[in-house]
Amino acid sequence: MPVLATPTFSRGLFAICPPELFCCDILCFSTCHVGRAWDPATKGEASTGINCPICIGSICCMGGCPCVVYERMKIRERYSIEGSPVKDALTTWCCMPCVLLQNHRELSIRGLPPGHCCCSPPPTPEIQVVVTQNVQPAPQTIR
Repeated sequence: MPVLATPTFSRGLFAICPPELFCCDILCFSTCHVGRAWDPATKGEASTGINCPICIGSICCMGGCPCVVYERMKIRERYSIEGSPVKDALTTWCCMPCVLLQNHRELSIRGLPPGHCCCSPPPTPEIQVVVTQNVQPAPQTIR
């Protein structure tokens, strides 16, 4: 019987950030990203925008570090990803932008994209447009 691997994050902590502008977005507006990822990470719901109380609270509370740790713990719990609260706290403290990117990628891969703040537009769903012609039948003459 094969041994199943322990679930891990889909991308590594130091995976390169595509596109480049999104990295700037994370670095410059990290507290906004904490607020934007709050509902997808903690409640498993699609993002409806920035959670302003969390965003403002993140600014006042050590740059959002406790909120990011909590989001990461909730993501791990929801998707059964290996780790611990201590490891989450140390990882976030050492490189919070990397954790924010990893959380964002994980939520996006799992179908709950938090969206972007300023530098990158939010993903837009593909819309398929079906064009139909309004063709009227030719008039018939009666004989």
